[in-house]
Amino acid sequence: MASLPKGTRRYDEIARSQSRRSFFAERFAERLGKGKNVVFSAQFYQQSTNDCAVSSIREATGKSEAFMKLEDEIKQTKPFQDEFQKLEVNLIYTFHWLQARAQERLNGADITLQQYNILRILRGQYPKPATIMLLKERMLDRQCDASRLVERLVQKNLVSRAVCPSDRRKVDVLITQKGLDLLKTLDKRESFLKKRATLTESEAQTLNALLDKMRG
Repeated sequence: MASLPKGTRRYDEIARSQSRRSFFAERFAERLGKGKNVVFSAQFYQQSTNDCAVSSIREATGKSEAFMKLEDEIKQTKPFQDEFQKLEVNLIYTFHWLQARAQERLNGADITLQQYNILRILRGQYPKPATIMLLKERMLDRQCDASRLVERLVQKNLVSRAVCPSDRRKVDVLITQKGLDLLKTLDKRESFLKKRATLTESEAQTLNALLDKMRG
């Protein structure tokens, strides 16, 4: 360690490795000191790994508390049935947490997240129009009323609406120049998660892959 420049990747790797070994040794000694039968069960190993990960993040960021566990966030005192149940709750909680942060990114734009989603879909279609049915199929929140969202965007002059020439039963929706300009302005605002910088790009890629796998 002494021969390696502090701050280099190799130095950090060795430091983390030594930190993990020291951590497990301390936990092992602690159990021995209490006179307990030391058995490294899967549960003990998992808890130790989680605690070690928290410790490593705190060392890397220089923060006393890098993040709060889900149980602390929702004030839960009883343990979850298993990691799968915790994951379900964690995903729901994180969704609402992220949704609130994402809405903050739209401050001053006078649009909701659902309207923002519609505008992005229409920009992807531009210069071709989109039907209401297409919007419903591509929306992130498919429980929303696409027709009502379009109506509000028409009132803001962010999209235009017209009867489809080839099929008068359909309505064509097209993003306006004002809508395109608004999206261009919002594009300049950095992503909340990227700005927060609690995940590396590699970790974000891994998490994306795991979420895709979870949905099957």
